[in-house]
Amino acid sequence: MTNRRDFLAAAGMLAGSAVVPGGGASRRSKAPRVEARATLFYRQPDATSLLVRFLAHDVNAPGGRLRVYSRRQELLGTAAMLRRGDSLYGELWLPAAGEQRLSTLFEAPGLGRVIRSQHSIIPGRRWKLHIATSVSADDLVETLHSLPTVRRAIQAALYRRVHATSDFLRNLDQLGLADHMPFLRTGIEARNVERELGIPVTRAVYFARGEVPLATVSLTLANAGVQVVGVEREAGEPFQWWRSANETSPLVLAIPPGGTSSGLALGAGRNTMAERIERWLEESPLFLSPTYDPPVALIVHDGTVESLQQIVAAAAEWNATYAYPSITFNQVERLRDEIVAHHGVYLPVSEALNSTAPQSTSPIDPVAFTKRREAATSERTRQLIAALAGTLDPAQPTLTTIAERIDTVRPGTLVFNPSPFPRSDLVQLTDGSEQFVTDVPALGYAYFPHHPVAQNDWSEPEDGLEMGTDQMQVRLDARTGAITSLMRRSDGFELVRARTGGLNALRSVTLERCQRSHLPNIAERLQCIRRGRGGNMITTTVTAYESLPWIDIENRSDVSKAEVATVSFAFGFDNPTVRWEIPAGHDERETPVERITHLRWIQLSARSSDVLFRALDTPEASVTAGGLLISSAPLHHNRFRIGFGLRYSRSTAPWRFGWQTEPVHLFPVPGSTTRSLPRFGSILAVDRAGVTTLGLKPADDGHGLILYLQDIIGVERSVSVRPGLLEFGRAQLVDFWEQETGKELAVTEGRIGVPLSAWGVAAVRLEDVKLAQG
Repeated sequence: MTNRRDFLAAAGMLAGSAVVPGGGASRRSKAPRVEARATLFYRQPDATSLLVRFLAHDVNAPGGRLRVYSRRQELLGTAAMLRRGDSLYGELWLPAAGEQRLSTLFEAPGLGRVIRSQHSIIPGRRWKLHIATSVSADDLVETLHSLPTVRRAIQAALYRRVHATSDFLRNLDQLGLADHMPFLRTGIEARNVERELGIPVTRAVYFARGEVPLATVSLTLANAGVQVVGVEREAGEPFQWWRSANETSPLVLAIPPGGTSSGLALGAGRNTMAERIERWLEESPLFLSPTYDPPVALIVHDGTVESLQQIVAAAAEWNATYAYPSITFNQVERLRDEIVAHHGVYLPVSEALNSTAPQSTSPIDPVAFTKRREAATSERTRQLIAALAGTLDPAQPTLTTIAERIDTVRPGTLVFNPSPFPRSDLVQLTDGSEQFVTDVPALGYAYFPHHPVAQNDWSEPEDGLEMGTDQMQVRLDARTGAITSLMRRSDGFELVRARTGGLNALRSVTLERCQRSHLPNIAERLQCIRRGRGGNMITTTVTAYESLPWIDIENRSDVSKAEVATVSFAFGFDNPTVRWEIPAGHDERETPVERITHLRWIQLSARSSDVLFRALDTPEASVTAGGLLISSAPLHHNRFRIGFGLRYSRSTAPWRFGWQTEPVHLFPVPGSTTRSLPRFGSILAVDRAGVTTLGLKPADDGHGLILYLQDIIGVERSVSVRPGLLEFGRAQLVDFWEQETGKELAVTEGRIGVPLSAWGVAAVRLEDVKLAQG
């Protein structure tokens, strides 16, 4: 569509003597006809004029003239008709006051007569287009922070002038790999840019086709104040609420394919924009659906911050010409309010945007993942230690500070447990001895003395393919070294499917030798040498425990770190339900599932039985309907833990199992003098009936500690937090970016009640923190 009014008027005087060879009326097989089409373009300044297109079909002339009359035969305008493809084309601005009946007179060289036609024109919808001009927060930070102070302020002002907002969800592939705390605090850099440079965090985010967000992303969206979520979709429900575990609901808008700044050629000029926008609005099945009402649409910017200047200039020219479709920038609240006001309580509610697509969209590098996960785990532990040790000695917030103040005269080891559940495990103390440590408090530590003479040593290894403990019986395959039987002793339940490759099965691997050893009253161990297809030797160690309901598997090889192994686990379940931990929650699906990404646990459930699984060195796994779990891991070193579910606590068992795989941290206790700290204790005491502590960290601004709690059983309640090794005097709810919400929590007898919604997360700032007395 081209706006060429003056040109058309001049061309309308085209001489009537021009004749197209062979264009006589007797040669035409069809009679000429004129068609009128109302467009969606309304004229400035008051939208009283509507752009109407006219097409003259089956006319062999190079051009013609069309006069348009009202029902009262008032001349409304004259349009020049020019050749466009197989028809002649012209356009006029005509009154837009409801349905109109028009008559036209069409003349063209060679027709020999005037073509009279009647038309009924119904004005179209008056569209409002809202452009969300978000750009990558990472790009903004990188660009602005590289500039000197003055230039940074000038550049930030230019970005604000073109309506730039900061999008914190550009790297969706990485979001699902984040641990709970980094995930919840997603967008903290964007918040800092908003606070320091005035570039606001976007209030609208967009998920293109194939970008399937985790259900828990709604928590991060609510935390950032996101009002609207755009989802690329060709058909289906146009508007719905996306329910968050924290009882906040962003509004989800379906966006037909092409609804981006690049897809609609925003910034390419008014004529090109008009052609793309008109086609998008008039041909998208979603917009043609009777359920799509009111006529508002979200367009998302998918380019750079530099391209925004062109878009803003083009939009100004557009709005100077057209009253509708109108273009506004970042009017997200207005868009949301208009839809809600129209649909009211009839908007449907969804728990997730898409619960059937895989969680991973691209292959995961297991080596890079291992480094990333170790860094996240170390940072979480560092924050926990800093929360306690920093209270004792702000200059040295380390385990050394804690260990040196343990009240004992006997040397030993401080075992620090960063998980939110009590721990019992086999550890190697700082004097080199292996010892089974029991009931190390959650988010706390326990002191274990060193013995003058080693009490427990592994027995001399002997040949063997089987081992048994009070918990389970394990048998390996004599040909491959895979686990062909893993049986629970209490009821004889067999976890491995018969006549399969077993558990920890590697392709083209043969067993060279295997030896068994045991640690009296603590553990049994099988250590095997397996030969790979390329001749590489793989050392496999399987450890079972007398009092722990799981086994540990470790495979080591001397191959390159870049090589990836496919490790198979054939569990004896038919059509199991699969649940797995994701950032700030869990997901659940029926088999088969492909390429899901888990944090600390996967649970397979069938016939009232559960198996719990953790791959420590890669999060990616697939599970078939036959219970075959396939994991990709670094061939040079990969570790797994497999356990039986605890029936008496099925809802929390996966979480306890998963957190038990996190490493404990050890430090020697000198025991040279009596100090003030007790020999064991938790930093804080939390009512843990179905509640997990995702993190505890010093506040970013240095004022107190920030505690993150989550309900993991789907029950809304108030959770009690009491003093442990530390006590506090004030408490208030904050958001995940540690900004105040204005909700103070009463401290009664040293404790607070923290409100938690079902599956929800709460962040609490604790102030006036000090070491507990007595």
